[in-house]
Amino acid sequence: MINVTVLKQNGEIASIKVTGHSESAAYGKDLICAGVSCVTTGAANAMDILVHDDCELTCVDNLFQIVVKQSTLNSQLILNTLLIQLQTIEESHGKYIKIHITEV
Repeated sequence: MINVTVLKQNGEIASIKVTGHSESAAYGKDLICAGVSCVTTGAANAMDILVHDDCELTCVDNLFQIVVKQSTLNSQLILNTLLIQLQTIEESHGKYIKIHITEV
């Protein structure tokens, strides 16, 4: 199961953490994991290029995390786009991915 943890503060995304593996198919043939990897990598690249100083990125093994250091319009647009993409995957494949949103 892929677990997505979204922490919001004052209605804005403070962090997004993605862990786990969907196990929907054999390793290397898992389209759900491939989709999640694509959207998270794209978001990380956008954050790194467009709003580098606004966030802290972690991408290692089975952990992807973006922690917001300074919330800006651009960083929130990228993070909300990522969340919408992950929610779209969850809508179709909820057996393999769960999103948990918490206001802190």
